[in-house]
Amino acid sequence: MELIDCFGNKYDPQMEDRTNKRYKLTKLQQSYVNENWFVSTAYRVSSAMVESPPWYFETMVWEKVGDDFQGKLIYSEDSGRTQKIALRNHAEICRRLVAEEPLEIEST
Repeated sequence: MELIDCFGNKYDPQMEDRTNKRYKLTKLQQSYVNENWFVSTAYRVSSAMVESPPWYFETMVWEKVGDDFQGKLIYSEDSGRTQKIALRNHAEICRRLVAEEPLEIEST
């Protein structure tokens, strides 16, 4: 059976080299919130490699340090295996940052 990721890339286990960018990560969405945080959701290969296919979306939040928006990683979560769930989680994290709510979001 041929495995295709959500961006149409064929998955070839023989090419599972971490230096191959195609399998490393693909940005889905990024946002700057209130000039204080950078939120990024990317499609990446799990380092555990226990599921097949091994891809999932991860959302990370960095707090701005000086002029660097990727200064301090303050939050990270598994945002699921579909673009719809990942985009919804990304928007929810941005909403919580704006509302100054704690970042305790469960993937659905």
